[in-house]
Amino acid sequence: MTVESAKNSVLGPLYSQDRILQAMGNIALAFHLLCERASPNSFWQPYIQTLPSEYDTPLYFEEEEVRCLQSTQAIHDVFSQYKNTARQYAYFYKVIQITTGYNLEDDRCECVALQDFQAGDQIYIFYGTRSNAEFVIHSGFFFDNNSHDRVKIKLGVSKSDRLYAMKAEVLARAGIPTSSVFALHFTEPPISAQLLAFLRVFCMTEEELKEHLLGDSAIDRIFTLGNAEFPVSWDNEVKLWTFLEDRASLLLKTYKTTIEEDKIVLKNPDLSVRATMAIKLRLGEKEILEKAVKSAAVNREYYRKHMEERAPLPRYEESDLGLLEGGVGDSRLPLVLRKLEEEAGVQESLSLTETVSKVKAAENGLVNGENSIPNGTRSENESLSPEESESVTGDTEESSGSMAKVKERL
Repeated sequence: MTVESAKNSVLGPLYSQDRILQAMGNIALAFHLLCERASPNSFWQPYIQTLPSEYDTPLYFEEEEVRCLQSTQAIHDVFSQYKNTARQYAYFYKVIQITTGYNLEDDRCECVALQDFQAGDQIYIFYGTRSNAEFVIHSGFFFDNNSHDRVKIKLGVSKSDRLYAMKAEVLARAGIPTSSVFALHFTEPPISAQLLAFLRVFCMTEEELKEHLLGDSAIDRIFTLGNAEFPVSWDNEVKLWTFLEDRASLLLKTYKTTIEEDKIVLKNPDLSVRATMAIKLRLGEKEILEKAVKSAAVNREYYRKHMEERAPLPRYEESDLGLLEGGVGDSRLPLVLRKLEEEAGVQESLSLTETVSKVKAAENGLVNGENSIPNGTRSENESLSPEESESVTGDTEESSGSMAKVKERL
């Protein structure tokens, strides 16, 4: 069953006129399925008979089972799903009056497997690199030991930061927005190249920012921002890992239960399948955050020791290009260098006075005579979903607050 087969059914006239059906293929397919199910002689009846009679996605949870999702990152998406489904139902309740039909040109649906199968073999599909929150919300199951599991973390550079303009410019050259949703991963290392680069810029001093904006080595410094082999400075590494440790610890405190309490609850034999899934989800999130806290603490002490010993910093050379291919999370979120060759000549002639003046201009909302997002940096919420963008502003202030704690600890 496809959107094309739905368009060729009795839904066709309505589909051609209704913008919601045109924009939301899942709704068109849902109505197509209902129509086919109502017809005992439908070509699709053998397929329809194999479908579950009930589902374990949160839309079908009882109230107490939904409560088990409290404090998880999935709960906001679940409520959005409830709200959107109710709106769609109310709209189509007044619109739909149809009969059933089926007419597909090739009279078949094709799926291509990545390997050969024998008749009677069970066939599996790859859902993609989904987190367990996405599995629970969209598929109704929890995948134990999911190597792609992750927890979202929203971070941003506050516009009230005295060094905002310089940080925004460095981030822009690395292709990273000043505010975004990153991820802490189930596997090691827990952070991606993009998150490492963001944290390094977030924790930079004014002098370190100038080094990434001016001079012959500025391009190389930008190029290695997301690579763990080339720290900005030992002090910067200590700050960023301290910040991440504090941030993950704060997120852990938002949960109403502890890891130990969740494990005890999961031993209850009377727990429903859905409640078990919800508790596993929040337990998994907490375990990822706890792992991130421990990893950050280890890294913090590792770089603090280097700082105390005044160990020399490794510097990037042309011969080190191979190291960049094996950096932290390079396969997840590679850095994008934005037109650095064209800008190199301009940056070499940029005076220190001009750079500092950009910082002052940003306080008035202008950089280079334009807005306070300099040289093509994306706006704070551009890359976020509607649900995520609502909370980024608050998270930006939290980020700055956490940074203040880092400074107190150093």
